[in-house]
Amino acid sequence: MKTNDTGKDPLLYFPFYCHELMGIMAKYTFEEQGAFIRVLCGFITEDGKICEQSKYRLLQAQTASERKAIDFVYSHAVGIAETIMGKQKKIREKNRENGRKGGRPKKPVG
Repeated sequence: MKTNDTGKDPLLYFPFYCHELMGIMAKYTFEEQGAFIRVLCGFITEDGKICEQSKYRLLQAQTASERKAIDFVYSHAVGIAETIMGKQKKIREKNRENGRKGGRPKKPVG
């Protein structure tokens, strides 16, 4: 598994389905929606390794209101991030295995 210079498994992108995420975040205030996206992306960027003591600093929550928003959405955003990370890791493993076999299997002609 390739890692970056910090030893984390880099997940450089994930499918961002706007309609789905807007529906998920509809119950949140505008500030909580921003916190949700920040937690989602931050958790993925840090490969799921955000410690409780540094989450506000890492997620750049500076005011009491921002920290409250982070706390409110944290477990929901982390749950979705873990699902995304799991799916992406399975896809990458399948791609690695296909690479070891010489590439993606050819589709049958017919």
